[in-house]
Amino acid sequence: MTATALAPSLGATPSATLVEDPVHGERPLLRGRLHQLAFVASIPLGVALVDAARSGARPAVAVYAVTWTLMLGTSAAYHVLAHTPAARFWLRRADHSAIFVHIAGANTALLALSLPGGLALALIVGIWVAAGFGVADKMAHLDGSHHGVSWLYPVLGAAPVIATPGLVEGVGIVGVGLLLVTLALYGVGAACFSMKRPDPIPTVFGYHEVWHVFTVLAGASQLLLTHLLATT
Repeated sequence: MTATALAPSLGATPSATLVEDPVHGERPLLRGRLHQLAFVASIPLGVALVDAARSGARPAVAVYAVTWTLMLGTSAAYHVLAHTPAARFWLRRADHSAIFVHIAGANTALLALSLPGGLALALIVGIWVAAGFGVADKMAHLDGSHHGVSWLYPVLGAAPVIATPGLVEGVGIVGVGLLLVTLALYGVGAACFSMKRPDPIPTVFGYHEVWHVFTVLAGASQLLLTHLLATT
């Protein structure tokens, strides 16, 4: 399916049954609701996280918190609030782009708080440049057949493993464990999304909702890790 085929059409109307077209198709009843709740919760949690962080860690933690809220809010806006073809078309692109932004934001906090300054800065700049490239690709080319630089998601998402020695030194095995749990949850969730399984109740709570469960659980683990790094 081309970008032209998915472009907003004033005459397009959803079908009576669920279909795979992300622009014109109907959605499960609970699509996006979990991210909507997580978005609301992320605001006070992010404020509390920044407030609890030691002064030198606050800038990096703030980047993490803002990008986390941005990702959840963009997802909720797309999955819950976007009803017209035009809104779905553009918010879908923004949703995929916000994932890149949050990956970069999460890496900013983790690398800045666990690696020497020069090395951390070089890695953070590189990750943000790559994330920016991913955003540009998603905003320009996202459609049903174009996967573009989607491979960057797992690559950038796995970047924190570089910081493992610093995690061991700074926060011990607990920090490494939280990192592994975070990566595992995102990985399993992404596999479910890719396979579109399990798909419990397609019209109410489908495979996409299963993916969102994993992203929220992974986000909670990542929040704990960031708190540990910022307060130790």
